[in-house]
Amino acid sequence: MPNHKIAVIRHETMELIVVPLDTVFEYRSQENKLAFRAELQSHAEDAGFTGSICLVWPYAGGMKFLAPRAAHEFFAGLSMAKLSAQVNMELVW
Repeated sequence: MPNHKIAVIRHETMELIVVPLDTVFEYRSQENKLAFRAELQSHAEDAGFTGSICLVWPYAGGMKFLAPRAAHEFFAGLSMAKLSAQVNMELVW
C-alpha cells in the first residue's frame, strides 16, 4: 500500500499538506514533478484533506519546494529539518 509521511500545517487561511521527499526528487523532470504533485493531491482529496499538496526536498544545503504561489513566502523562511520535524500524519492509499 503506497504511503507518504506528511505534515499538515495551517498558514494564514491555507491548509498546507507538506510532503518531505529525498534529494533524488530534484532530478525528475518538471513535468514529472507536477504530475507527482497532482497524483498526491488526488489521493489527499480522496482521504478527506482540503489543503494543497506542497512537496519539499533537500538541495545544496538548503531546500527546494513545489507549492502554490501563495505559500512561497512561507516556505522560503523554513528549513527542511524544521518541516520534517512537523510530520504528524501519513497519507495512505
